[in-house]
Amino acid sequence: MEKNYDHNASENKISASWEASGAMKADNKSKKKKFTISLPPPNVTGELHLGHAAMLAIEDIMIRFKKMTGHEVLWLPGTDHAAIATENVVLKHLGLKSREEMQRNEFLKECRKFATAKHDRIVHQIKKMGAWLDWSREAYTFDEPRNQAVNTIFKRLYDDGLISRGHRMINWSVGAQSVLSDEEVVYKEVKGALYHYKYFFVDSEEFLEVVTTRPETMFGDTAVALNPHDPRAKKLHGKKVKVPFSGREIPIILDDHVDLEFGTATLKVTPAHDPNDFEIGEKHNLEKIQVIGFDGHMETNDHVPKKFQKLSSEECRKLLTKPSEWFIKKEEHLHNVGFCYRSHTVVEPMISPQWFILVDKEFETNKPQRFLFARHGETTSTKNRVVQGESDPLNIKGKADAKKLAEFLSRNKNVTRIISSEHKRAKQTAEIIGRSLGIKIETWKEFNGADLGSVVGKKILPNKISFDMAIEAKTGETMKQIFDRVKKGWEKLKKETSEGDILVISHRSILSTLEIVRSGGDKNQVLEQRRQHESASFGYWGETTEISDKKEKTTLKKLTAEAVRSGDVKIIPKQFEKVYFHWIDNLRDWCISRQIWWGHRIPVWYDKEKNITAVGDIKTPHKDWTQDKDTLDTWFSSALWPFSTLGWPDEKAEDFQKFFPTDVLETGHDILFFWVARMIMFSKYATGKPPFHTVYLHGLVTDEHGKKMSKSAGNGIDPLEVVEKFGADAVRLSLVVGTATGQPIPLGASKISGYRNFVNKLWNAGRFVKMQTPTSKKPEPKSLADKWIASRFTKISKEIKNHLDKYEISMAGDKIYHFVWDDFCDWYIEESKKEPNPDFLYYLFNEILKLAHPLCPFITEKLWQELGNKDILIGESFPETNYVDKKAEDLFEKFQKEVIETRKAKTDKTAIEKEIKQLKKDISALEIRLKNKGYLKKAPAKLVEQTKKELKESKEKLQKLS
Repeated sequence: MEKNYDHNASENKISASWEASGAMKADNKSKKKKFTISLPPPNVTGELHLGHAAMLAIEDIMIRFKKMTGHEVLWLPGTDHAAIATENVVLKHLGLKSREEMQRNEFLKECRKFATAKHDRIVHQIKKMGAWLDWSREAYTFDEPRNQAVNTIFKRLYDDGLISRGHRMINWSVGAQSVLSDEEVVYKEVKGALYHYKYFFVDSEEFLEVVTTRPETMFGDTAVALNPHDPRAKKLHGKKVKVPFSGREIPIILDDHVDLEFGTATLKVTPAHDPNDFEIGEKHNLEKIQVIGFDGHMETNDHVPKKFQKLSSEECRKLLTKPSEWFIKKEEHLHNVGFCYRSHTVVEPMISPQWFILVDKEFETNKPQRFLFARHGETTSTKNRVVQGESDPLNIKGKADAKKLAEFLSRNKNVTRIISSEHKRAKQTAEIIGRSLGIKIETWKEFNGADLGSVVGKKILPNKISFDMAIEAKTGETMKQIFDRVKKGWEKLKKETSEGDILVISHRSILSTLEIVRSGGDKNQVLEQRRQHESASFGYWGETTEISDKKEKTTLKKLTAEAVRSGDVKIIPKQFEKVYFHWIDNLRDWCISRQIWWGHRIPVWYDKEKNITAVGDIKTPHKDWTQDKDTLDTWFSSALWPFSTLGWPDEKAEDFQKFFPTDVLETGHDILFFWVARMIMFSKYATGKPPFHTVYLHGLVTDEHGKKMSKSAGNGIDPLEVVEKFGADAVRLSLVVGTATGQPIPLGASKISGYRNFVNKLWNAGRFVKMQTPTSKKPEPKSLADKWIASRFTKISKEIKNHLDKYEISMAGDKIYHFVWDDFCDWYIEESKKEPNPDFLYYLFNEILKLAHPLCPFITEKLWQELGNKDILIGESFPETNYVDKKAEDLFEKFQKEVIETRKAKTDKTAIEKEIKQLKKDISALEIRLKNKGYLKKAPAKLVEQTKKELKESKEKLQKLS
């Protein structure tokens, strides 16, 4: 074994061995409980950055942990075609000002070539981070299966009246030459101006003073508005004024939208170039006059005077602010201006015929029904570990358990029906909850506890569960009978509906069986599932949402909000739920058409008369049909990602049946609206289910001082460079440990270097372990240090498992770090040198490698191989030991304190001796100085007195220390 760990020599080989093993490929026929993550697809416009690296590290930790805890994991990779972004990059690469300089097909070929090259680079970078991805299922947002999904959902939305085309106010990016959604407009505060103009009354020298930030739009004015509460309103309402420079007459109208506190409280209304003015125009039936073209230049129509035509809007503004009879003054003014998030050019509000998704329109859908599951409260039998029968009642704690559950449900859920087992303990629990919530309970025999026959009432044996005892005694129900009964109950339950949630109160064995039934498992898994829940507490167990046959009316906005409000989707950290609902509450119809070529073409065909003749996935359109020239917003296709990648629209596809809904969506909080909310919207609409149950949002990666990284600031970090320098494990740990979820992730060379030291510490510990000679005997703790570390390991592994179950990755990483460095390396290894136990040392270190593997997979895999293990580490079970020796822990902790105190005393003694030595030198020097007659004669009296004082104090201090 090499003296130093060489990550560059190991990581590529290990990554290749993982892929070659075939273990990354998920089995859709597996009976294991699934765990699915769809990788947020990186854009094919560049290389991965540290935000991607953080995402990969977090998701990989989740996947490896779940695989090691018995799940069938699928982490599905892919990339995004990134419509506008890719077009912009390709246009620059080709040196083109406009895509129209090429034929559409030729330009698309260039885009594909660019995307392919970038894709290969991205895949290489992802593998360098150690990501356990199933590359056999790699997808692309612009491939054929995704195109079929896009066309399918477009048609469904169209048929339900949720997609329509119309002339509306839109956000137009002059730079991208395309419409944008509201979320793609970035508002920045800029230093602008307020421009004051005279709007003369017709046939009069009098005028209204009007203030505007965009004078170039005045040629499109169709009214001037006053607030109805304005003192001038009654007198001026209905009169007409002239548009400056053109002289066109427009009416004075009254509208509550006018702000009495802004400017002159007189608003020019330009319905074709301002979203608020558009609404006023709709209300007052005003004409909509477009005076700025889609190229950002003034139109050449009768409304724009000739000297302003064809000028850019900025050139026109300069001309309009020169001295004239119309212009009054200009004053500085800070205001928000919209910019395109991709081209960074100003966004022009325009009216244009576009395709929209109608988020507030009602449609009919199958009602989703949520089922909640809970275990009854404690009984005297469960407390005393006795096999229970039908008539075991709740004890005092059990009744308190039921009340506690009732409080939880009243705060967090909306229970309107309660179904209970007929057995007394479950029925009592249900009745207590029912009384609290004001609900009458029902009892179903299908969810009765397992009949264990003659073993009822007997004490549960060590390392046994009641099932084991019944099987050995050949008594009670068989596994098949229990499984079939619960399966029958589940099929019956799925047909039930309620206005709110349906709560089922049952037993640990039945709820364990129900998990297998719901996941599509078989009776052979029931026993193992029941064992896994041996320590399960009383109360809330879990939930699921199924689609019923009952119809209800809803809207896309309601579906998107309800998924989170109901708790079906949980957002971590929770504070982002407020942000989510704020966005939903203000959500307007989503403009989905884009005037670009790279993307999914809108699946709509027109006949010769421009009438819509076909919509959807048309493989062979009629020769006289013409397809819509526009493409779909890139977020439209990526919103289908969690289910289009699993076979949808074929809901009978094996991947869809096994792995959907996915489990966790992990991404940056900056795309909560762009992507996360839209995935929830489309999934709830298309499948009736949320696409995932948990949204985990990581924060922005900053430099070590908390500043945003950028090339211009010179503080950016290339993920591949730091992986090359420090190793992937060190980079991963530095990205996930020491930062709260959703908070900025500070990163610098010193932090990464610190975690590289941890990796090296683990390597050195492995070298020490390998130098020992195990005898292949049963590894048992013998010495006090053995028993202490074994007991500590049981505690820490349970804590880490609990943290990872809750996605508390930073806390898990911190505990692994300190256990390995402090407990194992600094204490146990040193003590084991005094009382060697190589068998136990070897066993424990292997368990530590399993514990640390999800967070630092490369170093743990390398050490695993070095210690002679043949199979890959991820195939092992996550550590779960039950060795507890509180006495050994107390004794060793006492020993640690004594050692620490001894070390401290030794350190203090050394320091005192050093100080005494220095004092003696100082006293000698001071005495020599005071014996020097020349010093006494020439030095100021004050300085001589100070020297005497220092000598006296030094002697007194020496006397105290001696």
